[in-house]
Order: sequence, then structure tokens, then C-alpha cells
Amino acid sequence: MAVYNIVGAGQVQLLYLCTLLNESSIASGAETQDVRLFAWSEIPWSELAFPTVEHALRFAIQHLEHPTFAPQTLTKMPDGSFM
Repeated sequence: MAVYNIVGAGQVQLLYLCTLLNESSIASGAETQDVRLFAWSEIPWSELAFPTVEHALRFAIQHLEHPTFAPQTLTKMPDGSFM
């Protein structure tokens, strides 16, 4: 769904869009404090940990009715801006 180049962190993030087959399989891992599912209208935007997650979710919302689309590509610069 998205490819983000995070210049300041030396990271490339790949985000995928998929269908969840079993809600009971959702669990937090070693680097995650909490995992919950939200309706699109209930996403707590101000509580998201990373700007790239917000970009990916907003991109997904825009393409819900068109399941075939090219991945979004963004570069996050050291000053926090996205290109």
C-alpha cells in the first residue's frame, strides 16, 4: 500500500493493506504497548504514534472503493516534512 523513506532514521517502511481473517489473532508484540481495532470514523488520530501510520491510513481511506491502486511513496526529511 505504501513505501516510506525515513531519511533521518535510515529506514524504509513498507506498509501493507490486507484482509483480517481472525480478529482474535491480534496481539501486541515486544515493541507494541497496545493493539486495538477501530472503525474508520473512530480512529484516534491524535494518539497515533508515528506520522507514517497516519499517512498510510488516510491514503487507505481515499482508496477504499478502488482496491487496485499504485502504492503511495513518500520521503520524510530530517526536518519532519514529507516529500
